Amino acid sequence: MRTRTEIRDGMRIEWDVPIPMDDGIVLRADIFRPVADGRYPILLTYGPYAKGLAFQDGYPSAWERMVTQHPDVAAGSSNKYQNWEVVDPEKWVRHDYICVRVDSRGCGCSPGYIDHFSPRETKDFYDCIEWAGVQPWSNGKVGLNGISYYGINQWHVATLQPPHLHGAMRKCSDAAPCRALSAVISRAARPMSNRRRVASRNAEVFQIDLCASLKRQSSGPVAQRENQRRACREMKGIPSQRGREKMETRSVVIHARMCFTPAHRLHRLCERPHR
Repeated sequence: MRTRTEIRDGMRIEWDVPIPMDDGIVLRADIFRPVADGRYPILLTYGPYAKGLAFQDGYPSAWERMVTQHPDVAAGSSNKYQNWEVVDPEKWVRHDYICVRVDSRGCGCSPGYIDHFSPRETKDFYDCIEWAGVQPWSNGKVGLNGISYYGINQWHVATLQPPHLHGAMRKCSDAAPCRALSAVISRAARPMSNRRRVASRNAEVFQIDLCASLKRQSSGPVAQRENQRRACREMKGIPSQRGREKMETRSVVIHARMCFTPAHRLHRLCERPHR
């Protein structure tokens, strides 16, 4: 499979970029970058829903409902690069972010066999994060994003503590075990004896404000978008203008870290760091 590069719609797009795994399998990713050369923060997704399948083609009824009930989602974009449950690169690349979409093992353009939520899939996700973190166009800060499936596997990979993972934006369905959280910070997956260090490392760690989901679960989309914007400013090194809420966020992260259920602690990927 050949990698193609083109410039269009204000982005430098690389299609089917190879990402080698530790067992020799080569996964494929589409990468949307600013046209200007530079080192930028990354928003990465790893999942089974085919990076090359347009939202409108794969899920037409869901698309129609979304744009009817939430027209702001489609506003300001050609929507040619919309994909199921992940961000629209046209809206992020213009603000100097890179969007990386990886087809998970056995899905889309990536070879192999599907093994959902397995240790193998989680290790692949880890390797993709670390690969992205050291590319010449990366500033070394990788954030994760996505809904439902993408939100759950973010939780799994955070337990492995990828050095270049600086944070995650996620939302899970009501049926998902992670519905109480809208984000997970990789550094919060450290042993409980280290939780004070998690709080003190706030200047280095990209954080998502958890207050809306853990303390004000009825907060609307406007408040959620503001939380994400503030977190993304921190990812780019811009100090938060809301220091008080930032401190509150730290305490909520710690609280969430201390309140894992027995089922979470006994998960095969989480047993060691959460014991």
